[in-house]
Amino acid sequence: MKRLSIVWIIALTALLSVAAWSDEVKVAGLKGLPKIMKSGLAEWQDLQPEAIVNSGDRIRTLKGESVEIAFTQDMANMV
Repeated sequence: MKRLSIVWIIALTALLSVAAWSDEVKVAGLKGLPKIMKSGLAEWQDLQPEAIVNSGDRIRTLKGESVEIAFTQDMANMV
């Protein structure tokens, strides 16, 4: 199994926790085949474009993959 970037997983978890106040946090763009583990579940699923991401969800990317997350409905604030 390829080594995951734990730093990125921790950073995204922290950002999603901070963004919990937002009306909608969703995937704005994808590169590659990133995965998501929804809070309370134990298996990774394919991350889909425009998927809703909730506080506690974990996103996994491998080398060369990326995910853009929008924190507002008008896609003005993205990570």
